[in-house]
Amino acid sequence: MKGDLYRRLRSWLKRWVFRGRQEQELAAEMEFHREQLIAQFRAEGMTQREAELAARREFGAFADAYQEEARDAWRPMSLSAMLRDLRLAFRAMRRSPGFSVLAILTLGLGIGACTTMFSVIQSTVRSALPVAEQDRLFFFWEDNAALGIDQFSQSVPNFVDYREQTTSFESLIGTSSGNVSLATGNQAARHAQAVQISAGFSRTFGWPMLVGRDFLAAEDVPGGEAIAIISERLWRDAFQAREDVVGREVLIDRTPHRIVGVVGAQADLYGETDVFRPLRPDASAGDRDNHWLTVVGKLKPGVTVAQAEAEIDLIAASLRAQYPDTMKGWDAHLELLADQLIPPAWRQGLNLLLGAVGLLLLIACANVANLLLSRSLMRERELAIRTSLGATRGQLARQLLSETFVLAAAGAVLGVVLAYWGLEAVRALAPSDLPRIDEIAISGPSLAFAGCACVACTLIAGLLPALKGSQTTPAPNLGGTAKAAGGTLQRSRLRDTLVVVQVALSLTLLVGSGLVLRSFARLSQVDPGFDASGVLTFQIAPDEATYRTGADMVSLFERLHDKLSALPGVTGVAQTSGLPFGDGRTSLNVFPVDPAAVPAEESVQASWRIVDADYFDVLRIPLTEGRAFTARDNDWEAPTIIISRRLAERFWPGQSALGKRVNPGGGDAHYTVVGVAEDIRLRDLSGASENPQMYFPTPLWAGWRHQSFAVRTVVPPETLGNAVQDAVRTIDPAQPIFGLNTLASLAQRDLRLPRLSAWLLSIFATLALLLAAIGLYAVMSTAVAQRTREIGVRMALGAQRRAVVAMVLSHGGRLVVLGTVAGLLLSMGAARALSAGLYGSPTFDLVVFGVAALVLVGTAALSLLLPARRAAGVDPVVALRSE
Repeated sequence: MKGDLYRRLRSWLKRWVFRGRQEQELAAEMEFHREQLIAQFRAEGMTQREAELAARREFGAFADAYQEEARDAWRPMSLSAMLRDLRLAFRAMRRSPGFSVLAILTLGLGIGACTTMFSVIQSTVRSALPVAEQDRLFFFWEDNAALGIDQFSQSVPNFVDYREQTTSFESLIGTSSGNVSLATGNQAARHAQAVQISAGFSRTFGWPMLVGRDFLAAEDVPGGEAIAIISERLWRDAFQAREDVVGREVLIDRTPHRIVGVVGAQADLYGETDVFRPLRPDASAGDRDNHWLTVVGKLKPGVTVAQAEAEIDLIAASLRAQYPDTMKGWDAHLELLADQLIPPAWRQGLNLLLGAVGLLLLIACANVANLLLSRSLMRERELAIRTSLGATRGQLARQLLSETFVLAAAGAVLGVVLAYWGLEAVRALAPSDLPRIDEIAISGPSLAFAGCACVACTLIAGLLPALKGSQTTPAPNLGGTAKAAGGTLQRSRLRDTLVVVQVALSLTLLVGSGLVLRSFARLSQVDPGFDASGVLTFQIAPDEATYRTGADMVSLFERLHDKLSALPGVTGVAQTSGLPFGDGRTSLNVFPVDPAAVPAEESVQASWRIVDADYFDVLRIPLTEGRAFTARDNDWEAPTIIISRRLAERFWPGQSALGKRVNPGGGDAHYTVVGVAEDIRLRDLSGASENPQMYFPTPLWAGWRHQSFAVRTVVPPETLGNAVQDAVRTIDPAQPIFGLNTLASLAQRDLRLPRLSAWLLSIFATLALLLAAIGLYAVMSTAVAQRTREIGVRMALGAQRRAVVAMVLSHGGRLVVLGTVAGLLLSMGAARALSAGLYGSPTFDLVVFGVAALVLVGTAALSLLLPARRAAGVDPVVALRSE
C-alpha cells in the first residue's frame, strides 16, 4: 500500500511540476516511433522521401490523437469537471444526511477549536504592535549580575549619559507611568493613568498626532511650563473631539496643564493612559541608585543588536569607572519590545492550548477518515458500476476527495461560527489584563487559517479513503457478493489503525488536561501566608500640589484611617506601600551587618514593603519573634525593620534574629531587627520566584506618596465600596481613590492563566474522548454489518449469543488496549514537556495517568456495547437469506 501511494504521489508531482519535461519526453517518444516506421519502409525498398510520406500517412493521425490524450491527462481539471464533481458531492451528502451531519459536526468542532486558539494567539502575540518598525524598538534594561538583578529600570543620570553618548540609536525614550487625579472642565476629579515621557515619542513609536503636536526638545527640560498631551479617548469623552482643544487646560493633580496635542489610540501600548507629560530628566538632581525609568530605544537603520550592545557595554564600563560607588557591577542590555510586552508565561500557555487543539483536529480528521472508509464499503457496488461504465481510478479518487472537501468546507464554515462563540468564552474566562485582550477577534488571518484547516482536513481525512475507494473492481462487486468482498483485510486494518490513533491521542489530551487540572487544584490550595478573606483594598496617591510635605500626607492618612475604622462592620485598617499580588514590585539587596552565615560583602535579594503598626494584624500574618511596629519606630538614628523567617534563617540559622542589624541596599543606614514574620506569597503562589521579605515602618517613610489600604470587615467587603469612597470625600472631595478590590480577588490573580488553561484543556479533552468513542462505535458497527453473514453462520452452527458478544468486544478491546498503550507512551512525553509549568505534581503522576486510562477505557466499553448487542441480535435465517 505504501509503495502504491508513493507511486501515485510521485506521478501527480511529475504531472503538475514537470510539465515541460513531459512534453519533451512525449515528443521524443513520437519521433522515435516515426523513425522506426521510416526505417521499416526503407527496408522494404522505399526511398527516403517515400518512406517519410508513408510514415506520415500511417502514423500521423494516431500520433496526434495519442498526444492529445496524453495532454488531456496532464491538463488541470476543467472548471466544468470541478463543478460536476461538487454537484455529485452535494448529491451524495443529501443521500446520507446522518453521515454528513456527523462528519460536519466532527470537523466543525476541530476546526472551530483550532480557529479560536489561533485567533487568540494571532491577536495577542503574533499581530503587529501598534508601533512603527517594531523590529527596531527595544527595551533598554540595566542589570547587575553580582546583585542577582537581570532586568531593571534605569536611573535618570544613567539615562542621560546613555542618550548623550550612544550613536547606535535613532532615539532613546524614557518613560514612567503613575497615578494622578484628573479633572476636565466642570467634571469632578477622578483617578487616571499618566505617563511622563521624552519629547519625540510619537515619532519614535509611529503614533499619529490627531491634533496639535508632540513635545518639543526645548520643553523636555526641568522647570518648563506645565503642558500635556491627552489621549484620543479623553479627547472624545471630555472634549467631544473638538479641533480647538489645543490651548485648553486639564487639571492634573490639581495643577493646570495646557494641552498641546492629542495622540492616537495606539498610545494605549502602556495601558489605558489618559495624559502624557514631559519627562524633563534632571541628571544633576538625580541619584544613580534610584532606578525608576523605563527606557525604549529605536535602533538606527542598518545597526544590529550586537553592534548596539557592544557600544552599550563600552558606555557602561566608562560609567563604572567614573562612578565606582553607585555603578559597581551595573551593566545594560536590550530586549525586543514585542517580546517583553507579552509575558513568557502567556506565550507558553497559549502555545500549549494551540497544541491541544491541534491534537483535537487530528482526532477529528481520523474520525472522519474512519467514517469515510466505513461508508465506502457501503458504496462499493455504486463505485463498481461507475468503474464498469468507464470511470478511471483517478476520476473516482477525485470524486471521493471532492465529497470530503465539501464536508470539510461545511465544517470550516461551522468552525468559524463556533470560533465566534469560542472567543466570547475565552474573553469571559481570560484575565482582564491579558495583553491586547480587547483586540481578540476573528480576523482575515483567522479566516485564512480556517481555509487552510479545511484543505488540510480534506487531505488528511479524505486522501486514504479516496485512494482505497478508487481501487474498487467491478467483477466481484457486481456479482452479488458485495458485502463479502467489501470487508478486505487491508481496509479493516486501516480502519483499526485509525481507531488506535484516535484512542492514543485522546488519552494524551486526557492526561495533559488531568495534569493541568491537578496542578491548578494544588496551586489554588496554597496558603499565601495571610488571610485574604473579608478584606477590602484600595489605593490612594495624594498630589504634590496639595500635600507638599510628608507631614501633610501623614495627616491625610491618619484622618482616613480614623474614618475607615469608624465604618460599621470594620474591625481593622492597615496601610502599606504595596499589597500582596498588587501592582508594583520592589526589592533590594540586603547585607548582614552583624556576623552571619552570609559574608558581609554578600547579599540576599529581598522584597520590601512599607507597613504601619496594624498591617500584620489586619492581614493576619503571624510574627514568629518580636513585635510589630509602633509609633515610636520613627527614629532615623536607630531605624528598625521586620524581616521574614526565611531571611532570618538565611542570615542567622538556628539563632534569634532579634537585635541583629542589616543593611538594605548597601547604604549607610543599619536597621535593627525588632520582629520576624512568617514568609508570605507577594506575587507568586507557587513560590518559585518569591524572595524573602522585609518591612520598613511607615513613620520612617512618611514621604511615600502612593499608599494602599486594607480594610478588614465582618460584612461582605464588596459592600463597603461606596462607604469607603464617601469617607475619602468627606476628608478631601477632590482626592480620588483607585484599585478598589477585595484582597481575595488580588490573591486569585496568579490563578488566572492556570484556570483558563485547565478549563479549555478539559473541554478539548472531553471533545477528544467523545470523538474517539464515536470513531470506535462507527468501526465496530461497520465490522458487525460486514460480518452479518459470518455471525449468522456461527449462530446457525450453534454459537451462543454470549460468544458473539465476546467476539465483538474482544475485537474492540484489542484496539482500545493498543491505543491505551500508545497513548500512555505519548502521555509520558507530553507530561515531560508540561512538567516545567506544573505546580506540586510529579512528572509522571500515577493518579492522573490511571484515572485518565480508566475514563478512556470506560467510555470505550460503553461505545462497544451497542454494536455487540446488535451482533447478538442477528437472526441466522434472515442473515443467510439476505445473501
